[in-house]
Amino acid sequence: MHKVFNAAYRVTDLLTLLQPEKWNMDEAARKSFDQTLDSLRSQLKQLEEWRRQFEAQPQNLILGNATDAAIGSVYLDADTLARAVSQYENPANAAQFKQAADQLLGLQRTLKAYLDSLRAGATKEQPAPAAPQNQPANQPAAPQTEQVTAPQAAPPPSTSTALAGSITPEQVKTLMQQVYVATFRLGDLMTLVHPERWKVPEPVRDSFKQDLATLRKHLEALEASRSQFADQPDSPYLGYEVYVAIPPVVSSLGRIAQNVAQFENPGLASQVGQPGKWLRDAGQTLQSYLDTMLSRDQQVVRSYQNDLVACQNTLNYAMRNQAAQPMQPIKFARPLQSIRITRRKAAEAARVAAQGKAGEANSKR
Repeated sequence: MHKVFNAAYRVTDLLTLLQPEKWNMDEAARKSFDQTLDSLRSQLKQLEEWRRQFEAQPQNLILGNATDAAIGSVYLDADTLARAVSQYENPANAAQFKQAADQLLGLQRTLKAYLDSLRAGATKEQPAPAAPQNQPANQPAAPQTEQVTAPQAAPPPSTSTALAGSITPEQVKTLMQQVYVATFRLGDLMTLVHPERWKVPEPVRDSFKQDLATLRKHLEALEASRSQFADQPDSPYLGYEVYVAIPPVVSSLGRIAQNVAQFENPGLASQVGQPGKWLRDAGQTLQSYLDTMLSRDQQVVRSYQNDLVACQNTLNYAMRNQAAQPMQPIKFARPLQSIRITRRKAAEAARVAAQGKAGEANSKR
């Protein structure tokens, strides 16, 4: 991670030497270069954030995948920038950018090997079996004799949401950030694909453009679900929406990468296929999280059922010496209409009293 920091710092340092305002280029090329430059600066900031977090937690596969994605984004923008520098400024300066970008690419390969070893270790680890809860053994439902031992104290309800092998909501937010990095990376790469320049029949070009439109539609659906789930990581429904939105993106991306490799640039095709791998990894992690959430809910329900049985057994033991009592009516129970009857009787009594007072007054006259 320290080598990644040095390589990224070298790219940042080289950016301060650029003087694009002196280049002889048209407005369209200058606008494209400015976009690439802004994107590179943004990707360098994101790389430093992910690198610092992964350096603090080197066993966190999610942070490692995000760092890998950030390095790939910086490499592609730096390589594009190097070609522009070679064309409009100085090939020697472009070689320095190319050297820094190649250094990042080599570090990315080393990081990928490390992440593969982490994935292999994670698949071998099995979650520890849950410890059985202590329950009163051989506890009769209704003791009939005096030779009864006091039941053991029942354990408190096991309502904890943490299970073995689970991830925390904060890690889920990091995972959703990884999905965002992958989709943002795809958006950048799609700007480098130019099917209008391909020497292919029109039906092939139209089919690719349709696949591209379908991919953008799937990316929009994924981003909408991702943003909602990032705000509410405890919602299984929103998590499932993200989970089912990932495979269509990966499927569309595979067809696009195949066409890009055949008609444009194999190197660009490999870059296009990389975010698909990040999304597949995120989907597998998300599936594990959703399974954990469902298992947690089932565990909480079973825990309360066991606690209810323990409470019932304890209550039966405490009341074993109570003699059977005949049922007694509840003294304070009255019909529902008793209030209305009382009010009606009070109104009748008031009316009779008023009539009596009126009669007395008349007789005195």
